[in-house]
Amino acid sequence: MNPASPTDLVVRDALPLPVRLWPLAGWGLFLLAALPSCRWYLHRISDQSDEPLGLLALLVFTGLVWTRRRDIQWDSSLLIRGSGLLLAWTWAGNFTYPMVMAAGVLAVLLSSMQLREGKSGLAALLLLSLPLMASLDFYAGSPMRLAAAEIARVTLSTLGLTVTRAGTLLMDGDRIVGVDPPCSGVRMLWTTWFVAATLASLRRLRLPGTLLLVAVATILVTAGNSLRATILFFPESGRAHWPQVAHEGVGLACQALVLAGVYFMAGRIGDGYRTGRPSHSHAWMAALAPCFIALALLWHFLPSPPSHSQAFVWPATWDGVPLRPVELSEREVQFARSFPGQLGRFQCGETEIILRHVTQPTRLLHSSADCLRASGYEVHPKPAWQDVDGRVWGCYEARHRGQSYRVRERITNSSQSHSHTDVSSWYWSAVWNPESGPWLAVTMIETIPSR
Repeated sequence: MNPASPTDLVVRDALPLPVRLWPLAGWGLFLLAALPSCRWYLHRISDQSDEPLGLLALLVFTGLVWTRRRDIQWDSSLLIRGSGLLLAWTWAGNFTYPMVMAAGVLAVLLSSMQLREGKSGLAALLLLSLPLMASLDFYAGSPMRLAAAEIARVTLSTLGLTVTRAGTLLMDGDRIVGVDPPCSGVRMLWTTWFVAATLASLRRLRLPGTLLLVAVATILVTAGNSLRATILFFPESGRAHWPQVAHEGVGLACQALVLAGVYFMAGRIGDGYRTGRPSHSHAWMAALAPCFIALALLWHFLPSPPSHSQAFVWPATWDGVPLRPVELSEREVQFARSFPGQLGRFQCGETEIILRHVTQPTRLLHSSADCLRASGYEVHPKPAWQDVDGRVWGCYEARHRGQSYRVRERITNSSQSHSHTDVSSWYWSAVWNPESGPWLAVTMIETIPSR
């Protein structure tokens, strides 16, 4: 490092005090604007409603920024302007959309970072640092399961097997194999994106190169998850008899193949994607500012969702057994205020039943497994369960303080013509067929006797 020249020292000492404090003011204002998002982030990753994988991406981002600290300059003026927009957004929107708000915080941080090469990889790591797993499960789970089931069907048919598909179920005669929610490949997708973002940053790829690598990673995950579904069809259908450990082994092997493909492609991306250019963050922030302001004003002045004047009448019995209403907890009452429908808890003999009547596609109709994990329960997925009336339920086991519970879930439309065992498939069906609503989500919780 070259020592500062006498001229540099004279110029630095001649700077007015307010100008010299400009960076300190920028970071102080940014921390103030980011405080609500930081509090939400810490709560979200600690309440077990989402997997804290984002911490790994944040740790890698921090390490890469530290190793390249001499190449990075921070634009205090952009930091101050962006933080001001965040504070205005918090006031206008009353922090209604914490995930979007957290993404805004990361956007302001990224825009103020002046870096010649490898900025897009760091941006991808910042995005992955958000608690995305629950949202990925909700939005991408069903489409990824459908893709895996269809590609597996085509592959098995090519091998000479007569296999048909119904939704995410593969049928080989009277043998039925389901591509269940735990096999959607969402965790494989996050892991592969994380590796791709890290490689893009290490290789200092420009934005087109990073996007290309992420796109290739997504395609490889789809192929790898389909390969896993194809291989596991044989033991699950009874055509082959493998030990239970083979299920996890096949998943790990497919993940390793996918990561090897991403590493190979990262090394093959052309030199044109590695030639960095100075970032134009001033122009970028100028384009971002109107978007922040528009969103803030939109969320502040839009009217609240209309209340549903016609209340849904809860059934008096379930399968012939009377339902006894149970008072909602304070947390459930608060949640019900923003829920597009109605929420009720009932006791049905020895079984607790939670009913959620929903009138529109919404992320708020999440799996009860998220709530149980947030309350400290261990959740273990189980195969789909069919009752004596032929109804199929999603099933999992929850454990807490030495006690185990069997939890079943099912969502039906108003005419009882369609049903879903997971919220992701219900959501996309409701989006494409909104006229099929309203819908009733049923969660049944039974205590498993201790042995």
